[in-house]
This record gives sequence, C-alpha cells and structure tokens, in this order.
Amino acid sequence: MTWVIFLAVFFGLAVIYRLIVRWRRRSSGSWRILDFKDFIRDDLLKLSFVRWDRFVDDGDRLCVFGWIDRPQDAYKDFVVLVYLVANNGLQGFYITSSKGKTLEISECLGIPTETHMDCQRVEDTFDITNVCRVERRPVTERSHHNQNADPR
Repeated sequence: MTWVIFLAVFFGLAVIYRLIVRWRRRSSGSWRILDFKDFIRDDLLKLSFVRWDRFVDDGDRLCVFGWIDRPQDAYKDFVVLVYLVANNGLQGFYITSSKGKTLEISECLGIPTETHMDCQRVEDTFDITNVCRVERRPVTERSHHNQNADPR
C-alpha cells in the first residue's frame, strides 16, 4: 500500500513539475517552435501551389521544404520556409529557386518584396564536380524520352 501512495505522489509531483516548467518557459519568453504550429500551418496553406515535403525542427528553428511544378519543363523549383523563435515571437524567411513565384510567395507571406535576392546556380560560380548540371530540354522531349525508357 505504501508503494501505491509513493507512486501516486511521485507521478503527481512529476505532472506538477512539467506544468511549472511549461509556465516558466512561456512566461520567460522561451517559446518552442511548435507553439506556433497553427501560424505555420496557415503559411503552408497560403502557398497552395507548393507541394510540401519535409521539415526539420530543433525546438527553436523549423525549416519546411517543398516543390513547385514548372510549366515550361519537367523540373521542379524548391521552396524552403525558415522560422526562428526570437524576442518572444516568431521570425521567418524563405528561399526559393523559382523566379516566377518568388514575388507571389513574398506577397502571400507578407514579406517585403524589396528584400528579395535572386537564387543562383552553383554550377555557374563554383568549379566543383559534385554539382547538379541542368540539361535544358522542353517538356515534350523529356516526356518522350521517359516513355521509351526501360521500366526495369
């Protein structure tokens, strides 16, 4: 019977401790990134032309990445949204390879368009072998090529 009382007191104190830690964290301004989950979800939904893929969360930072289909070819552009907990709030920015959608992304997220910087290709600046080299072919050629590919 004493073990039952001991366990009940122990677990009761553990729950109270977790509640105090959570209250202190929030009252001291030490928020966790997923405290802003609904806000981030709304941003993801605003960019309906992006197919969201993965995210990384370390508690104070969250990076979400997704893909934008390109109508002119079979390639996709990437989008990365980065959120940081700072100064009792949330700060965010984005990176994209899409020249055609970057202003729309800024407008959807309420980010000033004058802060935009163009994405640059690594192959054009750095002389390295482990780089993506883009072969620029129209969709019709690429689609035809894929239809004739060996399915194995």
